[in-house]
Amino acid sequence: MLATAFFCFISLFAFVAAVPTASVQPRQDSDFFEPASSTLDASLVEARGAHWHGHQGDSNDEDDLCDLSSVSLPSSTSSPLPSPSGTLTHVAVGRGTQNYTCDPSNPQASPSAVGAVANLYDASCAASADSDDALMGMKLLGHHYFVDPSSPSPAFNLDTSNGDAGYVNVKSGSKVSAPSGAPVGQSGQGFGAVPWLSLPQKSGPQGAPGQQSFSSVYRVNTAGGQSPSSCENMPSAFEIQYAAEYWFYK
Repeated sequence: MLATAFFCFISLFAFVAAVPTASVQPRQDSDFFEPASSTLDASLVEARGAHWHGHQGDSNDEDDLCDLSSVSLPSSTSSPLPSPSGTLTHVAVGRGTQNYTCDPSNPQASPSAVGAVANLYDASCAASADSDDALMGMKLLGHHYFVDPSSPSPAFNLDTSNGDAGYVNVKSGSKVSAPSGAPVGQSGQGFGAVPWLSLPQKSGPQGAPGQQSFSSVYRVNTAGGQSPSSCENMPSAFEIQYAAEYWFYK
């Protein structure tokens, strides 16, 4: 099943690790989370639930298999995110960390989110074809990170050695909790799945290397990434692994 193959790829080790600073910067293509290093964890296999909501093409033509015109954004069982506008151009699997800081002098305080960093792998053909085979050998599509330390802004840079698919800075939009049963981490150990988000384009370049390429990005089908409820016994800075789907609209 596609759900099984999907989570063979994004299976995560939900551990907490200290990092030197709260700064969230892009990493190089081969720095971390290569697909071959992922290990299947049975507790995550069902996290995606239903297959991709698209046509099931029998064509061997790659352009047909990667046509996203009939693919629909997954819907949460809770209050849904606003329906996207524009044209779906890319679906990516994100694999990385959500990053947090704590005040050691106040262990009862909640951790502060300071951004995220992730590699993005191109899952567009898998979303279109509803095919296990289409998930094999997904290429690096880009990177997700935060820019502008004075006013942190999420960035999606889809410019790699595999090609330049665009760039966008986004801002906070709508947020809904991950569905009940979303994987909290490996073997059911972790603090929960981060919320599903709609992220509209942020006005102005805000550090963009080029023109803003997308009107919005949606984060759905999340796994892991949530922080503990308090800073008790936590370091001053830490990261928690997560995985998610990112849907890009123009």
